[in-house]
Amino acid sequence: MPRLTRRQVVTGMVAALLGGPVVVAAESGVAPRTRAWTWRGGLSVRSALSADGGLRGATIRVPFPFNALAIIAAQPDSRIRVRTSADTRVWSDWQTIEIGESHGRKGDGSAPAALAMVETGQYLEISADEGVAECQIDVIDSAPSVRSSQSLRSLQAGVSIVSRQGWSADESYRYDERGAELWTPRVYTPHKVVVHHTATSNTESNPAATVRAIHYYHARTLGWGDIGYNYLVDRNGVVYEGRYGGQGVEAGHALGHNGGSIGIACIGTYSSVQISSACRSSLTALIADRARTIDPIDSSWFVDGEMTNVMGHRDAMQYRAGGGTACPGNTLYGLMSTIREEVVSTMGGRPSARLTIDNLAISSNGFIDGGVVGIAVTVRNTGTATVATQDPRAALQYDERESADGRGFGGQSGTWRVALDTRDGAAGFPFRWGLPDALAPGQSATVTGAIQLWTPGRRDVKARVVREGRGEYVDSPTAVSLVVVDRASLGHRVVVPVSPRRSGS
Repeated sequence: MPRLTRRQVVTGMVAALLGGPVVVAAESGVAPRTRAWTWRGGLSVRSALSADGGLRGATIRVPFPFNALAIIAAQPDSRIRVRTSADTRVWSDWQTIEIGESHGRKGDGSAPAALAMVETGQYLEISADEGVAECQIDVIDSAPSVRSSQSLRSLQAGVSIVSRQGWSADESYRYDERGAELWTPRVYTPHKVVVHHTATSNTESNPAATVRAIHYYHARTLGWGDIGYNYLVDRNGVVYEGRYGGQGVEAGHALGHNGGSIGIACIGTYSSVQISSACRSSLTALIADRARTIDPIDSSWFVDGEMTNVMGHRDAMQYRAGGGTACPGNTLYGLMSTIREEVVSTMGGRPSARLTIDNLAISSNGFIDGGVVGIAVTVRNTGTATVATQDPRAALQYDERESADGRGFGGQSGTWRVALDTRDGAAGFPFRWGLPDALAPGQSATVTGAIQLWTPGRRDVKARVVREGRGEYVDSPTAVSLVVVDRASLGHRVVVPVSPRRSGS
């Protein structure tokens, strides 16, 4: 039996977890290797005033023909202009590159950057605004043609995906010089989709070369170790596999909102240009297939605010101070509502969530005042939609005089939590815990917690699973009873706790 590669093992595990194979295109033959060369310079120091009022640097000869530039500027909100030539006699038009519109930052967050696809050349000339003191340019050649044909396979929704091997991803980018992964893959249950544009050319004749350039820019220039998107879609409707690791893997496409989201980028700039019908069709089909348990129309709290389940990049960043972005461009963003409806139509209807409580158990049913009761509640998703959750996570201990709100864990709209009441529901279920992760259809999760008890007497413990801010909840079928004894009334008597109790036992 042949030995499985690590990639095959990870892909198999993720497919089993998320319910379906990751169907991608494979490609054989010698893969083109992306080349890069780095130039660093102080533009204001070694420049002369150009006709357009900016600063123009000397002509730079690159060791090989190139088709992309990854630029890091020391100053945010810089504008740098470039033009290229094969021989210094005929030059391309000047191309303006905006630095700082959340196109990306180095891994340490220290410097803004941008990627530009340019006319192929071997010479480069740079012009910059006054005050741009220095910059770094990674000059990239991602254009070598692929020698063997692609073999495409279709997903359920009728879209094909080109594998990383198919577009010639350089897997060495994922590792540092010691062989350690730069971004360790982590898998989450997806419950959001974030749509982007790549802010690159709309007329690129070799979209796979653009994907390779983006890969180098994200992995090497910015130091992320891999491409930031989970998937990319070109104007011909071809879909490319992005981040290594398969379905559910955390990518690097929306700062602070990567875990639990699927990042899909439409290749091009869609600030004023509409995406092609082929791109739109594949985007819709891809979302319907890869996010088939996510209700596109619904919304829930995600990290720092309530967001629609299928959103534009700017929606994910709307609550972050200084984190605003125009992505995915005004025209594509203006289509998001229509795209959501088209995804629902492709799915055949909106998936819906339904949670039930399968079991409620407590650690004992007899306590002296000040004792701590442990609780365990098993929840199951019997619906067709993945549900989101929130803090606090399992094992948090409350004092019975406290509440989730009082501890700083107020309800976040649209999320689901387990709620507990030690007075048969009369106290309003003040103790709440989140699920371990978003819960996909058919999955179960056991939530644990603890409450320190002070008030003597008999009480009934009841559990509820609640959708915060929506008035939706499901109660446990039965309650379990416990007794708290006043320590002062014990005298010399000994109270021996009895065995753990479960609802219905």
